[in-house]
Amino acid sequence: MITDDLMVEFYQTVQQYGEELSAAFSSKDWEQVHKVSHNIKGCGAPFGHPRLSELGAMVCERVDEGEQDSVGVVVGELLAEINGFPA
Repeated sequence: MITDDLMVEFYQTVQQYGEELSAAFSSKDWEQVHKVSHNIKGCGAPFGHPRLSELGAMVCERVDEGEQDSVGVVVGELLAEINGFPA
């Protein structure tokens, strides 16, 4: 069972991931973009946010396939999803 305390911790962690992802994307650090997106992918669905996991997976796939030109669109969607969460 996911308690209120766990949800608060989840939202705090995801906000931190969002900051890390934004910084990594801005500096074109694709390895870090992948790493953070992978972490996001793993934590979304278990806490009731499957779209977060889907977007994290999409970012990982684009980075893996060398599609840096299109990864920005998905990173933007992922960050918008994160920014919609309670702080």
